[in-house]
Formats: sequence, C-alpha cells, structure tokens
Amino acid sequence: MGTYPEIVSTEWKTSETLEVNIKADTDMEVFTTLLKDEVLNLVTFEEHLDLIVKKEGGAYFTVVGIN
Repeated sequence: MGTYPEIVSTEWKTSETLEVNIKADTDMEVFTTLLKDEVLNLVTFEEHLDLIVKKEGGAYFTVVGIN
C-alpha cells in the first residue's frame, strides 16, 4: 500500500485472492496497467495470486493475475 497512494485498503478474500480498493477518483485503466507492469518488480510470488482491483465503494472490478 505504501508504494501506491491510490490504494486505500486491501483484504485477503482467499489464500490466493487479494482485494485491492483504490480511491474513487483514480483512473482504473491507468492504475491496473501500471500495477500489471510494476508488481513483479516490487515483490516475488511463488504461487499464483489474483488481485481484485476495484474502486472504493464501487461494484466494478478488474482481476490482475500474477504468475
């Protein structure tokens, strides 16, 4: 969360699924593209992980698969 000020909260839904809530005024397409490009440079995951990215209070979401 500290790397991206757009992220307001995260919550593990399962051991392989992390929900990431971003600020309501964040451009979802720009943010998810940046996240897809950068996440593997920031952390290493040995297992598959799905990030469910959605705007705070919104219903629409995008899944970012890692590994």
